[in-house]
Amino acid sequence: MTLHEAIEQVLQNAEKPLFSRDIADIINYQKLYKRKDGLPVSASQVTTRANNYSKMFTKEAGKIKLVKDDI
Repeated sequence: MTLHEAIEQVLQNAEKPLFSRDIADIINYQKLYKRKDGLPVSASQVTTRANNYSKMFTKEAGKIKLVKDDI
């Protein structure tokens, strides 16, 4: 699973927008994504990936949410 797929899964399960720190914590706790260097996923990684995948994610009040929820 890629990081953006893990972010998407976390947001779908939560059914609400979440802060990047909360998303990172859930991904690390559930072991949804593993970095090549073995370190835990950081909140900044989640934010950067969400920004790079603007067709999938958007920000609202500082929280990341799925774009398709707006449809």
